[in-house]
Amino acid sequence: MPPSDNVTRGHNSRLQGNYGEAYVRAMAASIGLRVSKEEPEPEGVDLLVSKVATDRHRSRTRAEFQVKTTAAAGYHDGVIRYSLRRPDYLALTGTVGVELDIRRYLILVVVPTDMASWAVPGEDCLALNRQAYWADLMGPPVIDDDQQSLTVSVPCTNLLTPTTLLALVSRNYEEVA
Repeated sequence: MPPSDNVTRGHNSRLQGNYGEAYVRAMAASIGLRVSKEEPEPEGVDLLVSKVATDRHRSRTRAEFQVKTTAAAGYHDGVIRYSLRRPDYLALTGTVGVELDIRRYLILVVVPTDMASWAVPGEDCLALNRQAYWADLMGPPVIDDDQQSLTVSVPCTNLLTPTTLLALVSRNYEEVA
């Protein structure tokens, strides 16, 4: 019996999610950041990215990231509209020092619709295709008690680059906002 559409959709969704996390890992590795994944995975946190200083005290700055992917990004008026399930949204809200230990961000990786185009080898490179964007949803949640999802706006100006990833992890948020 062939797999149902739900099984196929679920499998493709997991593959797409793995690609999104690999995309962020590759970007972090390109600038010497450490990436880890807690087991079991905390709700709403996919990756922990850290910068360890080279000084004697080995100080560390870090941030947590929820990584989502989409092949059907809805670009409108300079933002991408993306629907988050209630628990995923709530995991990205709060105040550091009150509900959360460290900052959390949403990373939205826009992937090509054709899986064969996700990573394309070149003569001297491997191109990870499409883009990733970030959003800061920290602060009090803005969702009704009975609401099961919320559509958030991810600014297209918040392109995730090695520079912006380093700034987010280094707590230099003002530099990238």
